[in-house]
Amino acid sequence: MHNPPNSMVRQTQALAALIRSPLEGNAVCRYSEFIRDNVFGVLNNTFPLFCQQVDQDQLLILVDEFVVVHYASEPEFHHIATEFVSFVQRRAQPMYISSLTATHQLTDDQLAVLEFEWCAFCVEIDSSKQVLPMSWTGDFCIDEQQLQLGLLVNSMMKLVQVPFLVHGDSLTFLTQRRHSIYYAIYRDSDQRVNTIKLREIDVAIIQIIQQRPNRSLADIKQIIAQQLARFEFINWVEHFSETELIGVHSLGEKL
Repeated sequence: MHNPPNSMVRQTQALAALIRSPLEGNAVCRYSEFIRDNVFGVLNNTFPLFCQQVDQDQLLILVDEFVVVHYASEPEFHHIATEFVSFVQRRAQPMYISSLTATHQLTDDQLAVLEFEWCAFCVEIDSSKQVLPMSWTGDFCIDEQQLQLGLLVNSMMKLVQVPFLVHGDSLTFLTQRRHSIYYAIYRDSDQRVNTIKLREIDVAIIQIIQQRPNRSLADIKQIIAQQLARFEFINWVEHFSETELIGVHSLGEKL
């Protein structure tokens, strides 16, 4: 409703004020508890790994603070997760002040888990058309024709750097973090969300492809050979095209 009656506006504002009142002593508005329960359920279903990293009391405090202080711009069900991540990121800033946060700050590791799961959630609900050409199905023999094929990265792919290893429904945080850990999160042609651990060389090649999508296999192979003479680039292309992280296409074809 673009022009609601003034009485409706006042009633809505009054209800919102009651809902945003701290839950303790807020027995007047039972809808307030329903809203918090709803947010709590969204977080447990959308960010299960994050919820494993915080105890329930801390999570309840986060939910209460989220309802009290965060003015969501798109408070529909599937936006609650994104709004919560925005709230937690703002909450982590040094200048953020709230009487509710004094002893319940999240660690950097907890925030990293939340952002990792948020990336996976965004990939899952992305409604845009997937742009990935049909993968090459022949044998990857090194001949002139195949070296003139082009590569594209799955358009839904999100590349993330994290301080942990992912084992399905659990995590392992590394005590010594001398090397970066990278994951690619993307959707395949069956609409499944895939999470693949990458090496630094994988990340470097993916970034080369992203910088110039129409670069040929021959060009990329030459670039890599200057740094890693023995790297089996064609095998790399075959592996990641089978997983649908990249797609192989003829240069000049309309995608």
